[in-house]
Amino acid sequence: MTTSRGLKAEDLEEWLTNILYHDFDLILEDDSSYQIAFFLLEGFGYIKNQNEAGLQQLLSKLPSDEELAQAKRESVRGAENDEDDEDMEIPEEEEEEEQGPSEPRGPQRQVVVDEDGWTTITKRQ
Repeated sequence: MTTSRGLKAEDLEEWLTNILYHDFDLILEDDSSYQIAFFLLEGFGYIKNQNEAGLQQLLSKLPSDEELAQAKRESVRGAENDEDDEDMEIPEEEEEEEQGPSEPRGPQRQVVVDEDGWTTITKRQ
């Protein structure tokens, strides 16, 4: 467990999770908020102890610019595919004619990307 003068990774994780949820309406379900908290506290420890080599080693674990660009392209591509799927939806009249068990569906989402690249995902009504 990583701590910094009483601040534990679990406490920082909870704080990050609350900010992301309340301020950005974002829920992380992949345990990444703990990983981020742990990483921040570890980096803070290196800075506090003036351990530049340890800090550089920690920073080298971060994804490269190329990896981030690739992830962004894949994310945009995935959002475009979701929009294509929405365009191909079957009208409600035809859906009722289909046979077989129906599974409950979650709320439909609409992805909006503004000119700055900010992506907003909203429920469609």
